[in-house]
Amino acid sequence: MKFIDLIAVGGNICVVGGGGKTGLIEVLERELRQAGHATLTSVTTRLGRWQLPRLKPIEAETLAEAVTTGQRAEKGERLLLAGPFVPDNITLNKYAGLPLNWFPPLRHSFSRPVTLLVEADGSAGRPLKCHRPDEPVLPPLNCFVVAVLGLSVLTRPLAETVHRPEIFQFSGWPAASDAPLTPAEVAGFVLTAWTRFSPGLIFLNQADELAGLAQLKAGRELADRLVAGGCRVVVGSLYEQYFELAN
Repeated sequence: MKFIDLIAVGGNICVVGGGGKTGLIEVLERELRQAGHATLTSVTTRLGRWQLPRLKPIEAETLAEAVTTGQRAEKGERLLLAGPFVPDNITLNKYAGLPLNWFPPLRHSFSRPVTLLVEADGSAGRPLKCHRPDEPVLPPLNCFVVAVLGLSVLTRPLAETVHRPEIFQFSGWPAASDAPLTPAEVAGFVLTAWTRFSPGLIFLNQADELAGLAQLKAGRELADRLVAGGCRVVVGSLYEQYFELAN
């Protein structure tokens, strides 16, 4: 099954969370183009320059440059639109996020349908993102939000898998930092904390990392708890390229 068969295609898609955001953007961009859709990929937070190597990066210094980039994407170019040059980002080897107030005029500048793909979060490589009040950094557009969560959060200690573990531990779901989280702890946190940005879909990535019956049962329990909480959930693996709707 293709991932685009599981989401609303035709508008703006924002990817947040941790444990596979950039990999999912890559899959969505490829599948959309194979289906005949024009796409433009962008970012609202910093993105590593080594990521998304198949896209040509454009660091727009002005809104006019961003609009010109959008026009190139309409014609079929595979582009990554980043924000203006920031010296610190060179040191960190990262692109800057596009200014949020550029998104509405950019969206309105398209003369034909273009799917805008936006990576709108950062998680320092951790599979579970705990957001500050100002996160995720969603553009001021109508977006279909996909929240990614890596299932390795069930197999490795909290200290290794949670971005900003102090937020998790003071969220009402305290957990030991030297042990993996339980399905009840992860689902309880997600159903409480992620409702603020209302993901249209939660993607439980890294199913390939679940080994043995106990870990497989934990992954299924997490999916079941999220579905019971009213979430639409996909379980799968970007590494092995399979995706299954949980029900």
